[in-house]
Amino acid sequence: MAKICRLTMDSICLQLLIGISLVMPLKSRSFVWKDCGCYKSLNSNGGLHAQCLGIGENLDWDCLELHELNSLDISHNNLTEIPAVLFSSRFSNLTDLNVSYNNITKIPDTVTLRFDRLNIAHNQISELPAMPNNTTTTLKDFNVTYNNLTSLRSLLSEIADHIESEGNPLKCECNNNTLINLIYARLGNGQLKGVMCTENCTSKFQSITNVPTCQRQINEEYNEPNIPWDITILVSAVLLLFYITLSYNAIEGEKLCCLMIVDWLLFLVGFGFYVTNRMYL
Repeated sequence: MAKICRLTMDSICLQLLIGISLVMPLKSRSFVWKDCGCYKSLNSNGGLHAQCLGIGENLDWDCLELHELNSLDISHNNLTEIPAVLFSSRFSNLTDLNVSYNNITKIPDTVTLRFDRLNIAHNQISELPAMPNNTTTTLKDFNVTYNNLTSLRSLLSEIADHIESEGNPLKCECNNNTLINLIYARLGNGQLKGVMCTENCTSKFQSITNVPTCQRQINEEYNEPNIPWDITILVSAVLLLFYITLSYNAIEGEKLCCLMIVDWLLFLVGFGFYVTNRMYL
């Protein structure tokens, strides 16, 4: 009897799985097939993705061209450059390119005008090209992690909604407003925390927002003009003292004592902030 029940339950589960697979939308299913020496599949937006790993430089571009790819992964192929054919009209539909884990040392000047998403992580790139004049990039996601970039200026010359830059020996170059302008314009405050840099060859890496020189210049350049907290607190203490003086005879003893304590606390806190801030200017 127990065996029959077990078989019945197994049968029900199998029927449920078959039923779910039949009603599942085709786009949500994962189909993978091999063609042109690569594994192909449909990505989440219905475009065609090809993954060509370990093939080296013998990629069959003529075959790949026929499929109008939207996304291409040619990582782990010992490439020394991004194949020029990818910038031609033959791959005009290609918007997502992954060339990570290769031996690429240089990328073309027009790379940010060509793709929406670009992954060049784990290569040997030490410098990124500057944006050509009077051009607009389409780049949204840019992964340049674990390369040899040392200059923030080089990194920030590329415009992208999201930049990943960890693992690069970046120097904290925050000694001029021009670079600060570039940092803020390219990344904004939301992405700045992810930029890790070092002040010299012996210091540890830290977020650029934690480097005092960078932090001060970013605040000075982009925070809206306002009265500093220390001055605000000191002014509040003076105004409260002025009120106490004018209303001295009308204030009850205990209330007067409390107001005097509050006034002194405001003064001490404000003065402490004032001295501390001036020490690091």
